[in-house]
Amino acid sequence: MSPKTAARPKASKVKPDKKTSSPVAQDPGTLVDALRQRDDHSMRLMLIQRPDLVHPVPTDMAKLAARAATNSSVTRVLDRLDAWTVGVAEIISILNEPFTKNDLEKVLNNNEKIGVVLEKLRLLAIIWGTDDGMRFVPVLKEVVAPHPAGFGP
Repeated sequence: MSPKTAARPKASKVKPDKKTSSPVAQDPGTLVDALRQRDDHSMRLMLIQRPDLVHPVPTDMAKLAARAATNSSVTRVLDRLDAWTVGVAEIISILNEPFTKNDLEKVLNNNEKIGVVLEKLRLLAIIWGTDDGMRFVPVLKEVVAPHPAGFGP
């Protein structure tokens, strides 16, 4: 087993059912809305970790959100993350939206590190929303692989 594989999250043996996302998940809206709600400190932290979003400087939040959701930008972000976080992002990409923290905990056997990873992915604008309803950038499915986390047809 390679070190990168060993660091990946261990999912339960049961494949997640795309049709079982929590029916009570709150819809977090769009990435543009989520970015508009951020405070200056949160925005600053995101831009420090995602410098590609500010060159050239976007003229409004819609352009910033569009840039944050591009294939190349998401790939750059994932390339800088640890294997555990990338593994969780892969699993997130197969969940129905909006998904909840509880949906993710079911797949990852209630791992205590989930909260930390969700906060990191929120900060980086890969996902947005609260634990009761989250969405992810649409290109995440394309970026992580055709069969994320070993799940496939």
